[in-house]
Amino acid sequence: MSMFTARVDGLKAEKNSAQRIVAKQLEESGRSIIDLSAGELDEPAPAVIRDAAREALGTASNRYTETIGLPLLRRQLAAMLSTRTGRSWNADQVAVTAGAKQALFNIALALFDSGDEVIIPSPHWTTFPAQVKLAGATPVLFDTRDAAYQLDVSSLARRITPRTKAIVLNSPHNPTGTVYSNESMREVGALAQRHGLFAILDQCYGDFVFADRDGVRAHDVNCFDPSKLLVVDSFSKAVALTGWRLGYVAGDPALIAVIRAIQTHTTSNPNSLAQAALCAAMPVGWADFTQGVRAKLGANRDLIVTNLCGRTDVRVPHPEGGFFAYLDVRDWRRPAASGGPAVAEEFCTELLKRECVMLVPGTAFGDPHGVRLSFTPRREVLDQSLQAIVRFLDLTR
Repeated sequence: MSMFTARVDGLKAEKNSAQRIVAKQLEESGRSIIDLSAGELDEPAPAVIRDAAREALGTASNRYTETIGLPLLRRQLAAMLSTRTGRSWNADQVAVTAGAKQALFNIALALFDSGDEVIIPSPHWTTFPAQVKLAGATPVLFDTRDAAYQLDVSSLARRITPRTKAIVLNSPHNPTGTVYSNESMREVGALAQRHGLFAILDQCYGDFVFADRDGVRAHDVNCFDPSKLLVVDSFSKAVALTGWRLGYVAGDPALIAVIRAIQTHTTSNPNSLAQAALCAAMPVGWADFTQGVRAKLGANRDLIVTNLCGRTDVRVPHPEGGFFAYLDVRDWRRPAASGGPAVAEEFCTELLKRECVMLVPGTAFGDPHGVRLSFTPRREVLDQSLQAIVRFLDLTR
């Protein structure tokens, strides 16, 4: 008999431990590792937020706040969402959380029971199915690889059963960099309404949609039933505050009330200092920061396209948003390669050993043939990394 519960059976940590072990061994032997696995910007947070945090240190911002966040911050977030989505939101529809991850977990605990099914496009961020399982429900993975990682709504519809409770949509997408078209989102919205499904929209990378994509900062949400729509976002990606752990969920007031109750018995309020800093900084904004980061990421994305697109040994869809490129390495071959289900892990391990460049194998995202590459580093670092990847590909094909 196991000493642990069934809900944690098979649960694994998010990071790829095998790659970390190899990297540590290489560093101990004196080699320097270029890490392109990280899911965060390498810029400091905007000055307006850092200044506001210093100011908050001199106040009583070390005290408890309301469980789901400062009322002022929730009003500010509701006003921001109203502007972005064209739909009216108020503070009773917003809960501030310890990052988007807690927002998503609160949703899972509030909505999912044993026997429920939740549809998740795949490749997927590894936490989506893990949280569904922790809530006792069943993730139903919907393979998007043959549709160039876009949503084939007719195929999605075939996954719906009487047990389906929700659909999780992440756009811009981690790990693939895909931005779902507004047309397909409207079709999914109609489908969700027809079947009475909850729609969970994770928009954490929404500030970084590239100029050649005809999308907008946030997808049109008016195609979803307001009582069954959850919008999740975070300050981690948009303004480089990963360590501050501040995100939020917006939805029906009845669901927010349940999330308040859950959060009361787990973490209580989110980081009070981070909340105070954001309250002070939001009226000023950080448009210059966002514009500068978007320009940098766009240039880095173009560098990847220039170096890797057009090869026959890897396929590289153009990232449309976020800060990840996703390599399809199913056609990568070398004499010792098996070409089997672990080809992505083999690719990443060999690249790390030969060139000291660390990527994330797609097995972490439910895809044995994919590899995720973060293009957040400085241009010279990324250029050096891409030269190493090209060299590796040329030597192993």
